[in-house]
Amino acid sequence: MASYKVALLKHNNFDYVLIVVAPAFANKNPQQQQLDTVVLQRCARRAGMKGIVVPVWDAGGGRMGFLAEPVHHKFLQTFNTAFLESHITSTLSCYFR
Repeated sequence: MASYKVALLKHNNFDYVLIVVAPAFANKNPQQQQLDTVVLQRCARRAGMKGIVVPVWDAGGGRMGFLAEPVHHKFLQTFNTAFLESHITSTLSCYFR
């Protein structure tokens, strides 16, 4: 079972569940990223976390990488890793098969 740090945010009537994944997530092919995101979504729902699940990672140089629909990019691009770390409020345990 993997354990992830989670930041729960609200912006413009959207609830966000930012789940911190390993930086290696960025190197996965898009299909695997989507499959992993679906698993994270299911785990978040089971844990009672509501909102848009967004995998996020340290992209180097204080930058935060993320995987989200384009409509959410402008908001998410305003964050860096320091902001993310300061907003971690919980953890999520999840099984990957």
